[in-house]
Amino acid sequence: MSVMVENPADYIQQCMSSGLSSSYRFCFEFENTLLESESPQKEVYQALLYKQGERWRITIALIDNLVGEHNDQISALENSLAVDGPWLFKTVSIPKPWGQEIWYSAYEQRGVCHLADNNQQSGVPVHLWLYLFPELLRPSKELNLLKVLAPFSSPLLGELYFEVHEQKQEVYVVSHIDETAWPDGVAQMRFGFCSEKQKQFPSFAAFKAAYLSAVKRYEGLRKQIDEALQDQFQAAFTESDEQEKSEYLKHLPEALLRKEQLLADEMSAFIAKRPLHLGDVIQVPKLLPHGLLHGVRVVEFQTPVYERLILSFRQKVLTQDDWDTEQALTLLAEPPVSQGMQQGVCKLSTHFDELVNLERIVEFDGFEVFRLSFLQAAELGVAELLGPVIGGNTDFGNILLLALHEVSIQSGSAELFLQPEEGACLPVWKNFSENSMQLKAKKGSIVLLSRPLS
Repeated sequence: MSVMVENPADYIQQCMSSGLSSSYRFCFEFENTLLESESPQKEVYQALLYKQGERWRITIALIDNLVGEHNDQISALENSLAVDGPWLFKTVSIPKPWGQEIWYSAYEQRGVCHLADNNQQSGVPVHLWLYLFPELLRPSKELNLLKVLAPFSSPLLGELYFEVHEQKQEVYVVSHIDETAWPDGVAQMRFGFCSEKQKQFPSFAAFKAAYLSAVKRYEGLRKQIDEALQDQFQAAFTESDEQEKSEYLKHLPEALLRKEQLLADEMSAFIAKRPLHLGDVIQVPKLLPHGLLHGVRVVEFQTPVYERLILSFRQKVLTQDDWDTEQALTLLAEPPVSQGMQQGVCKLSTHFDELVNLERIVEFDGFEVFRLSFLQAAELGVAELLGPVIGGNTDFGNILLLALHEVSIQSGSAELFLQPEEGACLPVWKNFSENSMQLKAKKGSIVLLSRPLS
């Protein structure tokens, strides 16, 4: 019979270190705060912890899914994960008015990503795995967020929010530029306010007041358009794909669309833009207004907080009734400094300089991100590569990895194969120098690696 365990994280560690058995069955409760309920719901799981060769594995199943007398017949083959990783991120696609976000490490009511040994498994919810192995979060308190942002290609429909963050820090890596949207291969994004436009006003306060007036004029028209679309198409407009949305827009009066473009251009005159090339790194610090434009796909690493202030948006905002323009402008007492896109990208010297190029592309308060470019086909250890960079810091935490090209991750006898835009979590359980994970890729391959900072 399975025993009910009060603290499964401690119990798992005790079982693996005791050496008394190679197999343990137990049950535990998990308070799932992500369920849509007035109070947190306790779920009961049954687990099988067992040793396969030299590796510990664990199988987890909801007790509701186990029937009667078969309660103790949980299979070692269903949803089994190796305790020492690496684990594949099973992504969640979140539709947005401007396109979609692809989540790798997120866990919230809107969507929960999973961890798995391979693509064939459904995996274990990230927040459940962190409950069983809380040391994965050290030295931070939450898992950093890894996403891909994939806007539509048309200018009107593919623009993201023009927004600012008080706490959240982000870094983008441009992974694709749509040639139909940007034929010469050079895209743009909104990045701060236009310095030339600011010179037309006696003060930054006057500049902000003029910009606010332009936003208010557009916002009023925006609500008229949204109401017209809502009356004709109900919720379909906010949930449809790009082609369907473009067809819906054809039903609006031409004069209304021309006025929309005119007022959007008035707002845009206050905003600075930056060119974007494939592979560019864009660091988005706190309090810098920013917004991706259409047809630019990026990988995003960000602080694990959900907060933003929307200055403007060329579609209906689904999560709130009004924009936050006044509040955001109040926070900007001085013109925000827009960092250069490659500022802070630092070439790092390693023992493998003939094989790979390692760069630190950002170091924010809570995390840093590295870009690893293979100059030749190679296989190298993660610890040997990053060890000199972290200066012997043993409290390394986990590594979030996103492959831009095919790459394999080896750990002992286990091997995880990643296709482009597949992500993985590499746990660092021991002293970092003892980590045995290897990365293997062909010449020209690029991998992004993120780790938390205390």
